[in-house]
Amino acid sequence: MRNNGQRLWRWESHLVRLAVGCLFLLILSQALMLKEGPRLLLSRVDRYEGETISGQIPLYAAGPLTVAEKTVATNRIRSLRESKVLVIRMLKPVKGDGAFVIVNGERVGDFRRGDVKVTVYEGDYVEIDVSEVNEQARFVVNVPSSDLVSPIDGIVLEGARTYLPVGKVKFKP
Repeated sequence: MRNNGQRLWRWESHLVRLAVGCLFLLILSQALMLKEGPRLLLSRVDRYEGETISGQIPLYAAGPLTVAEKTVATNRIRSLRESKVLVIRMLKPVKGDGAFVIVNGERVGDFRRGDVKVTVYEGDYVEIDVSEVNEQARFVVNVPSSDLVSPIDGIVLEGARTYLPVGKVKFKP
């Protein structure tokens, strides 16, 4: 019986050595997978996936971004859509040039001549910016055609140092 115990001990030491050797080979192969050349030899996946792209993508920009020309990409698309005209008139003139018509966050006209004609499309949001005007300003919105549900024709807006909401443009069906 003593003999069997010694034999078992011999196998056990060999198994421990084999496990340590396999663990070492595993760590070594994983370390080699971090390099491009050995990874192609050790991994079939990289060969089957196609052309490798690592190292081709720049990690930083070559130069600063510069915009040479300001163009709006939606102008062409908007011209194909149905449009209507709004006329916004200033009833009570104010000093200075601080009142503007804003459509979808962009200034599209000012009240130097007393009124502004605005071409609008379905879903546009129209406001009057009087944030730079210190005295009360009064405006009336006229809809020349009766094809709009909103804004309402003849609505009067009044305010100073604020944004006056004309509303979202809705066409009649």
